[in-house]
Amino acid sequence: MADFRISVEKSSDGKILIYGNYLAGNEPIQISRLEVEQEWISGGKSRTIYNNFHYLQPGNHSEMLEQIDGSPDLKSVKATAYYIEIEEVAHSETLQW
Repeated sequence: MADFRISVEKSSDGKILIYGNYLAGNEPIQISRLEVEQEWISGGKSRTIYNNFHYLQPGNHSEMLEQIDGSPDLKSVKATAYYIEIEEVAHSETLQW
């Protein structure tokens, strides 16, 4: 079972950096959905959904999943990743051409 976490950082130029952190495990994972919730100082919240596919191989490492422009009006950011562990694969027979 993979020990996978998400972290959010602010870059020196004010961008939102979202990382996937694969801490331990033996199976590759596929991230199929990333939700980013932003709360604004002036009030209100927004949610952005990214339906992109990221694959992370086993090993203790981090990978940037998304980079988003920040705003001076930004109060907080939270990211949620939906992922599956890839336990099995299917291969076709070899077709001789």
